[in-house]
Amino acid sequence: MAWDLLDTHASEHGMLELYTQGMKEFMIRFDGIELMNSMLHTSEDVLGELAVAFCNDSDDEILIGGLGLGFTLAAAIKAGAQRPQAPRVTVAELVPTIIAWYQHYFCTGLQLAPDCARLIAGDAYQIIADSAQWQVICLDIDNGPSYLSTSSNQKMYAPAGLQHIAAHLAPTGACLVWSANEEADMVTQASNAGFYVYLRYVHSQLAARVFEQYIYVLSPQVLDAEFAQQQQLHFLAKPVTL
Repeated sequence: MAWDLLDTHASEHGMLELYTQGMKEFMIRFDGIELMNSMLHTSEDVLGELAVAFCNDSDDEILIGGLGLGFTLAAAIKAGAQRPQAPRVTVAELVPTIIAWYQHYFCTGLQLAPDCARLIAGDAYQIIADSAQWQVICLDIDNGPSYLSTSSNQKMYAPAGLQHIAAHLAPTGACLVWSANEEADMVTQASNAGFYVYLRYVHSQLAARVFEQYIYVLSPQVLDAEFAQQQQLHFLAKPVTL
């Protein structure tokens, strides 16, 4: 079934295009490159579930950087609902049009209430500073640290950006980074910034094609071995000072 162009948004950074298949499936492209597709969201589901796994009580706050089609948010809300005390979720989305698309097209299909999370149109880098301690910061921006469309996103993974994240992260929390590619440079930068680094591999399938995505876990402390095993996290690096 062909994709039909539903809407566009031109910005100083490039052209965003929203496509649909019969108003049931959606895809977003940036300058002709596919960023996300509603038929392939296993890794976004895992990202949201993993965020909640790092939470302990209702005072915990999760920040999701990048709304996309809403699957990470939906998975976090669903996982939180299984707990006696659900964490609070904030989503930072740089492009207001994507929030509008989510509210108009996506949230009903995801069975999410409009007020299930706080949606903020703004730069995740700046919004990180809104809380003294986020329990979890999820970064699902573009196609990962090695493919970013804006300079504000690029600074997130620079040494100063990783130190900025560390300064606003709870000691028992984690920063989760989604990527379509392996990110050896970011692992080195995160280790230099004082993080223990773990990796969760996620395999997704669409028709006959198999995809591998990567969720990097940046933790201020070494993770409990049993927890890491339960969450299928592979140890990659420790802080360079240790």
